[in-house]
Amino acid sequence: MNNVSKSRLIILSIISIGIILRLTLFIVSPPNNSFDDHLEVVYLYAKSAQIPSPSDCWECYQPPLYYSIGGLVYSLSYYVSESKLIAWKTVQLINPILSILALIVFWRIIDSYSSNRNQKILFLTFFTILPVDIFTAVMIGNDYLLVFTTILVYFQFQKCLDSLKTNQIISLKKFILLLGIVVSGCLTKQHGLILLIFPLIILMKAKYQNKNTPITNLVLFYILFFTIGISYELWKYHLTDKALVSNQEFFNYAKNQFPGKFELVELSSFKIKALFFDPFISEKTSASLPTELFARTFFDYEYRFLNPQVKSVVILARFGYILGLLWAIFLFSISIIAIRKKLGELKKISIPTLFSFLPIAIGMLFLLVPLLQTMRYPYFSSMKATFILPGLFILLPLIVRGTKAIQIPKWLTIMLTSFSLAYGVILMVFIAIYISQTINQLHGPLWQIP
Repeated sequence: MNNVSKSRLIILSIISIGIILRLTLFIVSPPNNSFDDHLEVVYLYAKSAQIPSPSDCWECYQPPLYYSIGGLVYSLSYYVSESKLIAWKTVQLINPILSILALIVFWRIIDSYSSNRNQKILFLTFFTILPVDIFTAVMIGNDYLLVFTTILVYFQFQKCLDSLKTNQIISLKKFILLLGIVVSGCLTKQHGLILLIFPLIILMKAKYQNKNTPITNLVLFYILFFTIGISYELWKYHLTDKALVSNQEFFNYAKNQFPGKFELVELSSFKIKALFFDPFISEKTSASLPTELFARTFFDYEYRFLNPQVKSVVILARFGYILGLLWAIFLFSISIIAIRKKLGELKKISIPTLFSFLPIAIGMLFLLVPLLQTMRYPYFSSMKATFILPGLFILLPLIVRGTKAIQIPKWLTIMLTSFSLAYGVILMVFIAIYISQTINQLHGPLWQIP
């Protein structure tokens, strides 16, 4: 078997493992096991074509796209099966499918950026086994639709850039498709509005590259889609007189949640020792934002799937945190190399240089969402690690592109890939074994099935 065939087999195997992990968790986890009650909103959309008021329920303030899709899927599935359980399980299947598609699109992006086999294998493995991605992908909720649309936006954004570079003009079809995907993100989550910057970069770059390029039609389409993208937030503002209104404006469920004051939130501490002593959620570790984000990214920190009373699960958690530290060190180190390489190539700051840094800025904006959310509402939140996923999957391809000439040692590739895939498989096996015990002692409730 030649090297090309061997590489394809390895990549196919990694993607296949990713698919199996997601489908395994989907099968064993009930549809009402999620951090927030998104089932209620889906059911409201299934029963009425009218968009609910932001104050009608805890998650009713959310943009409508995911719930419209979920409501349609629920209605069709219930019509065919005449079973509520099957209907909700079908709704639950939406996000695993999106996660599998996102994994494939992510591979397409990094494969187009680099011919460095070791590098591509490592970054694909990271996405494949990332616990926060898998957990988010099996829960009913709108978060994964934003992750998926963000990866699609970046993919289409790159196609528009390639068109501009090759033909000196933007393909109208490609630009409109980019706008359509961007609007999908805007109508999925509030911070999906960040995606509106991507097509704006294309317009600015096109005009700068060739001042004689006619972009009037493109600008008009951008204004149209921009208006559609912000329409739901404008509607909510009209109802409430509050910009980017949240459920906290109508309900006080989180009033007594820890820590309760921003002054009590620890922004610079990283309590890895405390995590090793007690790998699951506690006031000691959840007060530290970096610690909470790290723990939620690499393990079932809030025990929605695993039983914290089982000693072997605690050992698995520690292994996951060790692996998380290895990934953090690797990604931090290779990011520094990419930044130094980029800065070393700069002879002077120019407009094209600024354009190249804008996608990085967009990725960083997504990473700042948990901090901004904590400043706005200083309560414990199950979703803060999920909020960074869109930014993570923008920045990872950029790191791949910036470090494609770096030869990653074969031993490092084998070690990180093997440990990661083993951890992902063992984690799902443990969940499949212990989830029936965990269901009765979750950190949060199982939501009532409408």
